[in-house]
Amino acid sequence: MTVSVVGEYFTPWTDQMFLVGIAAALVIARSGIALGTLLLRRGFRPRTTAVLLVLFLPLMLAITTVTSLGNALLPLAWGWALASRAAVRGERRAWLDAGPRTEPVVRRT
Repeated sequence: MTVSVVGEYFTPWTDQMFLVGIAAALVIARSGIALGTLLLRRGFRPRTTAVLLVLFLPLMLAITTVTSLGNALLPLAWGWALASRAAVRGERRAWLDAGPRTEPVVRRT
């Protein structure tokens, strides 16, 4: 995808770079559907991330009928942002929970 964007803006081969971008979007869609399905089967939380991965291709087609192709990646960005937020909150909760409860181990004889 990066090669496509850089080639689109900084080289005279815009048609070829557009095709590279389409190919990259299809690879992202195919692998995203597989990963999203796997995450749904394994019970990944938040489920929104997995659903957005599975629905990437239909969402990409719907979004590009209204606006530009670059905006089609926004649902993926939102999904991964939600997953990152949940991971950070979980780590913070685990760290806060473990902090005050830890006491030195005293052996009884």
